[in-house]
Amino acid sequence: MVSQIARRLENGRVPGVRNAPAPATPGPGARASGPPRTGGRPRLGTRRSREGRGGRLAGAGRLGCRGLPGGKSMRAGRPRSQDAALRQRAGRPRSQDAALRQRAGRPRSRASSRSRHEGFTLVELAVVIAVVGFLLGAFLAPLSARIEAARVRETERMLGGIRDALIGYAMTRGALPCPDAVADGIDGAAPATCTGAALAGVLPFQALGVPPADAWGRYFEYRVTEEFTNRALTGQPPAAGRLDLTDTGDVTVLARGDDPSTGGTTELKHQSAATALTRSAPAVVLSAGPNGFGGIAAATGTALAAPGGGAADEIENADGDATFVSRTHSRGAATCDDADEATTPPPPLCEFDDVVAWVSTPALMAGLVQARVLP
Repeated sequence: MVSQIARRLENGRVPGVRNAPAPATPGPGARASGPPRTGGRPRLGTRRSREGRGGRLAGAGRLGCRGLPGGKSMRAGRPRSQDAALRQRAGRPRSQDAALRQRAGRPRSRASSRSRHEGFTLVELAVVIAVVGFLLGAFLAPLSARIEAARVRETERMLGGIRDALIGYAMTRGALPCPDAVADGIDGAAPATCTGAALAGVLPFQALGVPPADAWGRYFEYRVTEEFTNRALTGQPPAAGRLDLTDTGDVTVLARGDDPSTGGTTELKHQSAATALTRSAPAVVLSAGPNGFGGIAAATGTALAAPGGGAADEIENADGDATFVSRTHSRGAATCDDADEATTPPPPLCEFDDVVAWVSTPALMAGLVQARVLP
């Protein structure tokens, strides 16, 4: 036993200690640097920190040839996961390369430098704004027209309900209500009759139980025939001052269009009592429409501007008499005329957007008879 330990000491081996193998002899192409290594794994970190990225790879190859038997490369004999560990031992990760380039004053790339300084020019911005404005205008114009058409339909629906409410009021009260003179929604002359200027005014919406205003927020206007504000007496013979089956309305609703009496000629603006929609309506209800000319704002009770220019049909609806006009809506123009058809070409119709509804005498009388108010 003692002799074995002595032989090991002579050979440089210490019992109980893991001794490294003898250092390998450098090859003919290797470059000596620093003191000779004593064996074991080569210290790659020191050599890599001196030689840089390219030199590290070459140095690792040379060390691999010296450190492995048969001249095999150390990289070929280790997994990839050891590369990161070697870089960490070298003391400089890859992310420091970018920092070194920044310290050297070199930009990372031409594309990244250009992206930081370039943008839209004023001409490009103007073109984009013009295109967006054109698209918005093309979208909002038909949208506005659809909204107005929906409001017209809503107002027509409300007028239909008002017509039914007027007939129901007459069936239960024996007469039609008088207009509201102070816009409080109450029958203006109940239980007495109304005459003269009191025959036209605001619709008594509270007495009828209907909406006070149209889709544009303006009071409905109302005109009634005096005879139909006289209370009917059940079972009594016809007499003056009493509603009976012989009474007829005095409200006339005109239109514009073709005159049948001219034969082959087709007119567009003809208007006369012969072509009227009705000449004996007991009552009529009117909405001033989108422009509101001649109407009253429901929110404030303020009278709006009266129609002007050549808008003869809207003027007729706002003059307070018993004659009204109901026709197709028109936008109007600077040189419009509601009656001229002699000029070639004839000027367009003036602006008209009123919505008109009326109670017919036969419908009202049928309701009174059905309710046994009249015999």
